[in-house]
Amino acid sequence: MQKYLHGILFKNRGTVLQFEPEQVVQYTHLSSLSELPDQPESYTSLEFRLAPVGPQTALTLTLRNFPTEAIYKHLAFYWNVALEIVKKRLEPHL
Repeated sequence: MQKYLHGILFKNRGTVLQFEPEQVVQYTHLSSLSELPDQPESYTSLEFRLAPVGPQTALTLTLRNFPTEAIYKHLAFYWNVALEIVKKRLEPHL
């Protein structure tokens, strides 16, 4: 995927590692903004897992392999905000 962010062209790369509908999706991610080489150790792994909890469903996000401290901080900030938005949108429908 290629896009512009604040006038800067970037490209995201990755591979789907696991996909089980209504259960789990796991993939790798590397952004050209990181300026890291396209090699396995440069990729972060993201796993989204759904699990029943009584009459509700829990979403668990697991992030693995942060090639740099900056990537760790960015992904932690981004996904904390994104998951809070998902939660706010879904909870009123419970």
